Amino acid sequence: RNSVRVVLQWDEPFASASPTSPGAQNDLDIYFFLPDDTTTPIAYAEDFNIGGDPLELVLIPVSDILTTLGRSNDDGLVLHMAIQLSEGPPPQRMKVIVDDGRPSGA
Repeated sequence: RNSVRVVLQWDEPFASASPTSPGAQNDLDIYFFLPDDTTTPIAYAEDFNIGGDPLELVLIPVSDILTTLGRSNDDGLVLHMAIQLSEGPPPQRMKVIVDDGRPSGA
C-alpha cells in the first residue's frame, strides 16, 4: 500500500453543507510521528478551518516511511498521532477515520 488516508472530524457545523451555515468556530490540526522522533512530523494537516468545514485530511506516505526505515512491510509499524487546537474553543467530540485502502474485514 502506498498511503493511508486519515480524516479528523469534530462537532462543528459544515460550511459546505448549507449556504447559511456559519462553519466551524475552531481550528484543529493533526500530526503523525515516528515513535523515536516526536518533534518532526512525517505527515500532517494544518488547514485553517474557522468559517469552513470541521475536517482535516492527511495522507500518510507508508511506502516512503518504509523505505526510510529500511523495511519491506508495515507489520508492526507504529505511528504516534497528535491533535492540536490551534484556535477557538475545544470541541466536545472528535472522530478519526482511517482508510488503509484494504477491503473491509481484510
